[in-house]
Amino acid sequence: MKKRLICGVTAFLLMAALPFLSAREGGMLADAVPSADESAVQAEPTADSSTNISVSAQESNINNAAEVGGDVRQDNIDGRTFRILDTSSGKVVTVSDRDFCYGALAYEMPPSYEKEALKAQCVACYTHFSYWRQQQREHPDEALQGADFKADLSCNQYYFSDEVLREKWGNLYEQSSQRLRQVVEECLGEVLRDREGALADVGYYALSAGVTENAKDIFGFESAYLQSVASPFDRSAPSYCTVVRVACDDMVKALDGQDKASVHQISQIQRTQAGSVLSLTIGEQTYTGMELRERLGLRSAHFTIEDKGDYFVFTVLGYGHGVGMSQYGANEMARQGADYREILAHYYQGAVISQ
Repeated sequence: MKKRLICGVTAFLLMAALPFLSAREGGMLADAVPSADESAVQAEPTADSSTNISVSAQESNINNAAEVGGDVRQDNIDGRTFRILDTSSGKVVTVSDRDFCYGALAYEMPPSYEKEALKAQCVACYTHFSYWRQQQREHPDEALQGADFKADLSCNQYYFSDEVLREKWGNLYEQSSQRLRQVVEECLGEVLRDREGALADVGYYALSAGVTENAKDIFGFESAYLQSVASPFDRSAPSYCTVVRVACDDMVKALDGQDKASVHQISQIQRTQAGSVLSLTIGEQTYTGMELRERLGLRSAHFTIEDKGDYFVFTVLGYGHGVGMSQYGANEMARQGADYREILAHYYQGAVISQ
């Protein structure tokens, strides 16, 4: 019993480091659906995009949710549901908004984070996927077979099922689940809207380089509420700076069409206002910072390069696409006394919270 208790406590402490141990990013993931980068939260939800569940294993596991056209549980808010095309099975499943928010929140943040930061993330997640849902239902993509978006449910893309969380949290499942469910209930249905009342297309990710990015620089579209703002707490994060060594041969493999001579010809590095690499030229080919980040597996596009001859050293700051809310920054703001509305107002300036 003592050994199990020690293991449980250790697991809980490790949860705080979860966002920095995973390449997942939220809200606008570069590889996600309607936004530009999810890995960015598009091609990453960003790094960078977003994601959810219920009380019993049967109720919470989205893989057990009813297919479209079948019986759908009615314990959702106002009958609202998300329809998801499971790319692993080719089937469309339906999950209530409440259940989806719970699983998406668990996917994006550890339960050990401050409650107000969790609430801010919950609102951001719900806004992100509600935006996707609205866009799809107004302008359907036949390839989605009536779904609001697609996800590989076999690997819990965008959210964790209850079954996975029971295994992940172990002895701390009950208290962790209860904490996140309470958070969801306190802000369920709240979304961010622009000044015209339209749903905001928000982004979020693990950790900025100290300043967030303009959406225009990273995703190519203008957004009044996705503008560069300071996020100074991020600089104190344990994983704020990472150093990656890439062998010359690996650079050649990662950059199609380059040879050993051309990979050393790095020039014309252009940066965003916040400091991320906007574009750079290697040999005679130009790459975006996000493209190079993806090809080399870097945590962000905010990096410097040192050519050491046989290898290159990349010094990388932050983790994610950098657009919108920094999850680490949100947690630190909450630790300093900010509530979720203040956190959201800081990272999405000009956007308003509504039902």
